[in-house]
Amino acid sequence: MFGYVELIAIILAYVGFLFGIAQLGERSARRGRSWANNPIVYSLGLAVYCTTWTFYGSVGKAAKDGMLWLTIYLGPTLAMALSPWFLQRFVRVKANLRLTSIADFISARYGKSQAVAAVVTLMLVVGIVPYIALQLRAVTGTFALLVHSDQSEAARFISPIVIALMFAFTVMFGIRRLDPTERHPGMMVSISVESVVKLLAFLASGVFVMYTVFGGFGTFLEKLDERMPHPAKFVGVESTTDVITFLTYLLLATAAFMFLPRQFHVSVVENSNPKHVRTASWLVPVYLIAINLFVLPIAVGGLIQSPGGAPDQFVLALPLHGDVHWLTAFVFLGGFSAAVGMLMVETMAMATMVSNHWVLPLIESQPVLWRFRRHLLGARWAAAALMILASYGFEIGIGQSVMLVSMGILSFAAVTQFLPAVLGAFYWRKASRGGALCGLAAGFGVWAYTLFLPTLVRSKWLPETILTEGPAAIAWLKPEALFGLSGLSGLAHGTLWSLAANAVAFVLGTALFPAGAEELRAADEFAGHRATVRADESDIAEVPIAERLPALEKLVGRYHTAADASELVKNAVLDARLDGKELITIAELAELHQAVERSLAGAIGTAAAHTAMDEVRTVSNGKESEALAKAYAKILAALNMAPSELRRRIDYHEEKEALLRGQAAELQAKMDLLDREVEERRRAEQALQELNEQLEGRVAERTRALREAQEKIVDAAHQAGRAEIATSILHNVGNVLNSVNVSLSTVAEVVNRSRLPLLEKTAELLKRHLDDVSAFIKNDPKGKQVPNFVIALSGTLKEEQDKLRHEVELLSKNIEHIKVIISVQQSHAKVSRIMDQVEIEDLVKDALTVNASGIDQARIRVVQEFAPLPRVTIEKHKLLQILVNLVSNAKHAMSAGGGGERVMRVSTRLVDPLTVEVSVQDTGVGIAPENLNKIFQHGFTTRTDGHGFGLHSSAIAATQIHGKLAVHSDGLGKGATFSVTFPVRAVTQSAKPVDSDVDEKSGITTRRVEEVMG
Repeated sequence: MFGYVELIAIILAYVGFLFGIAQLGERSARRGRSWANNPIVYSLGLAVYCTTWTFYGSVGKAAKDGMLWLTIYLGPTLAMALSPWFLQRFVRVKANLRLTSIADFISARYGKSQAVAAVVTLMLVVGIVPYIALQLRAVTGTFALLVHSDQSEAARFISPIVIALMFAFTVMFGIRRLDPTERHPGMMVSISVESVVKLLAFLASGVFVMYTVFGGFGTFLEKLDERMPHPAKFVGVESTTDVITFLTYLLLATAAFMFLPRQFHVSVVENSNPKHVRTASWLVPVYLIAINLFVLPIAVGGLIQSPGGAPDQFVLALPLHGDVHWLTAFVFLGGFSAAVGMLMVETMAMATMVSNHWVLPLIESQPVLWRFRRHLLGARWAAAALMILASYGFEIGIGQSVMLVSMGILSFAAVTQFLPAVLGAFYWRKASRGGALCGLAAGFGVWAYTLFLPTLVRSKWLPETILTEGPAAIAWLKPEALFGLSGLSGLAHGTLWSLAANAVAFVLGTALFPAGAEELRAADEFAGHRATVRADESDIAEVPIAERLPALEKLVGRYHTAADASELVKNAVLDARLDGKELITIAELAELHQAVERSLAGAIGTAAAHTAMDEVRTVSNGKESEALAKAYAKILAALNMAPSELRRRIDYHEEKEALLRGQAAELQAKMDLLDREVEERRRAEQALQELNEQLEGRVAERTRALREAQEKIVDAAHQAGRAEIATSILHNVGNVLNSVNVSLSTVAEVVNRSRLPLLEKTAELLKRHLDDVSAFIKNDPKGKQVPNFVIALSGTLKEEQDKLRHEVELLSKNIEHIKVIISVQQSHAKVSRIMDQVEIEDLVKDALTVNASGIDQARIRVVQEFAPLPRVTIEKHKLLQILVNLVSNAKHAMSAGGGGERVMRVSTRLVDPLTVEVSVQDTGVGIAPENLNKIFQHGFTTRTDGHGFGLHSSAIAATQIHGKLAVHSDGLGKGATFSVTFPVRAVTQSAKPVDSDVDEKSGITTRRVEEVMG
């Protein structure tokens, strides 16, 4: 027997030994000779899978259910055999993206979605709490056995000590730093030592039982034969081997070895060399065979000597009854080691997920909490403590009613719900975030109902009638016989239903919510197909890297100290191979952004890091925009290529384009989605076929015209020797693309909400009653609804068709406007001018229409005041582009302003019989007095995301139509008024210039010509 003080002293001495080993492991790593960077240590670390469930529960399972215990170890063996298809891929993706957990891995594949990560974390918190409770119960139960005490009394005494020791160990060697992707050599070395201790302890117990209880291997076989009179029985009297149950256990063990948080952390996050996986693929199965050699002898020996004893404690009870003091203590430490390793790594992994995917999104969503960004490490400590305390509460409240192995298998079934999402991540490119969320939610819900709920019932927390009669006495809803499916074990039944619901919801969710551009790029990266983007040899290094580093340090400094943030950014510069450079290219800047995101992902997860970095990627100054414009001009000059080659080049310059238009990728994805939906709509509804064909033809025609115009623009740009024409195109076309984007979104929304599926169901219903349609419609309750439904549906489809036709017309109009913009830019390089007679009121309304989407989103009220005016002879599209820019600037000024009323006043008046004025007044941020004389200069802007092209080009256009662009503002916060004046009749000019003037206010150089009124 042992006393309380004696046993606690043994525990403290052993924990001190582990602390010492961990410290030595940390020192070896700091000296550059890490003990943890070893395939043997890595393989022994994977043996953290063998918890108290293995050490104690496998004997109990063998004594009760016979051969089922083998599945728990055949599963990991199968997982290691599949390592080239899973584990090695996990390691490769982790190295590229700096993944921190299984939740981070799944969210990274599905658009780096915080929602996916949060759902995975919720499933793990609920599923892992029983597993941690299992470890605490095993420690307290064996402690009570050794001191001959009641387990509840022992739990009150020993549990606080174990919890305190485990929390201290976890913080010191697992959560000491914020970045969980950093190696933890001390923790890995201590886990490998614990694996050796529990293996030797179990083997020592097995040898003792074999030669003291049986007297040798031959006697053991005789006793085993006596207890196995029938092939269907093995050890326990009630044990039978059911094929479905056997396969269920095998599947759960395989999935658990890959997806349990501690297994993912040790096998993936802590992997320092992918080659270590090869050693582990054979060494881990050897370890599992060794630790299970004496399971049957111990189980049979326990049934012989203690028929009424607890099978889970046979490993410890037999040496204790043999009065072998040192062996009993050694076996107890082996079980304690099994619990310690699991508790430490599992708690660390769960604390990381809770802080990254619950706490951090909450902080980011509430500005008042932003000051806590730098306290994420404390949040992880708190999360670790809460996980251990919650598990302790579960063990007290529920765990006493459930056998050790039953509690463990409950967690195995929970993490198996990740299987469809992980398979989709690697092998289904079209798998989407919506599908993953639907599958995980459905699988987790069914798991909770069919497996977790019965645990609560058996613990007397809920009435037993739920299992025997079903909720509200509905028999087909019985949790262990759902929809009348009976005859299976509760585990096989729950696993079957939960995985089926998971897989079906995953497929349907992907069909309803297709993958976007971000998810498709992630799919390519997970499949290993995505190539690294390199700078083009013709790219010019024009971006000062010194100007970009402060913004990156400020972003990283939200979550780290200023010194750490500066160091992380410097490391990112080295990682992007930009050290020593003063000027970098646009492509190199994108590489730097990716390096910083990877570094930040190690601390806050890939989803949060991706969201944070989007703020930096969308900011660009004038030089960067000009560099991008030059690159765009080069691309335009090389457009003589096949469509597939054009798409490849667009993908190649994706990062460059993102710096100017952060939404380019989303627009492309929406266009692809529109193509797919239009194709489906054509097959489903013949009435829309003609409209879709017209849309494709018109888009193709406009695309060809746009390409021809672009080629002409490139020629003009080369002749002029500068890229300003391409720059103006990008700016002006960007204004119109916003409206195109909204129209595409509207079309997609109409298609997604179409009622056509209901029409298909109605058609199927009528097919089944073709022989008695009239009787069916007249008598059947469903049939009576068909006429009214068809009438209502025809109206709905007519509305959808009208709305689609309207959006197509608007798309065509905008594409036509893009074409004209380019034509006007082309004509700018020529002497000829195109004059039109226009109604100024119509032209102003066209400018408002181009900006309609942004005006609606910003909730701006537009007031139109039009005075009677004569028809004006003028270069129509130059004037239209000026008005589009003025309306767009007013919209941005009010979007960036405060919370006051947003009013845009657009007015026209006749200044004198020969001069017209159009003014745009806003209630936005206003203009400082010192900026009024600079507002029209090239490159000058007051917006953080502006580039200074719009007003400058508008002022040039105003001088070209012999008008003038002016601005007035009473100061910051008091709005601004922009007005353009121009003659009623066009001014014709001679071909010979007379003189040059410089407009001091705008900084624009213009040419004076001999003028006569046309």
